[in-house]
Amino acid sequence: MYFSFIYLYGYVFLLVFPFILTFALRETKYLKQTAVAFALNYSLGLIFYILFVSYGPRNLIPDLVDPLMYSMYPQSQLLTGEVNSNTNVFPSLHTSLSVTVAYLAWFTRDRFPYWFVTSCFLAASVVMATMYLGIHWGTDVVAGTILGLGSVHIARKHYEIFEFLRVDLWALPVFNRLR
Repeated sequence: MYFSFIYLYGYVFLLVFPFILTFALRETKYLKQTAVAFALNYSLGLIFYILFVSYGPRNLIPDLVDPLMYSMYPQSQLLTGEVNSNTNVFPSLHTSLSVTVAYLAWFTRDRFPYWFVTSCFLAASVVMATMYLGIHWGTDVVAGTILGLGSVHIARKHYEIFEFLRVDLWALPVFNRLR
């Protein structure tokens, strides 16, 4: 029950909260780095999904893997069937984005120590949930971890080159009132 909850809801929290947190900061550097790291994750993940057709344990060996998530949250099968494919396995984007969030939290740990601890705990739980629920193999998780760490590294080094993110949000009239 825990891993099903974490896989569905803890993951969504990990995806959304960093944007809320970094949006609250006066400097936009961390918000931009988060956006670039997420964009790199999804872009590279999509390329891998096109290049590598692979199936997770629950799809490849359904007789040996119980559909734990679907037995706990049957309604989730309808949603995942609409937005996902059985071959979206390598690498694990749940892993890569969770690792991305935890790694990005490392760089703001002075300001937000509780967020760093929380993000690491949730990221580790999501990573374990992907394998426990039979969604990903260990290789998918390792590749997802590398993708997450690499995306953060690239985003931190080169986020300035993404001109579409070069907006000072605090200079906008709406946000100027918040000062």
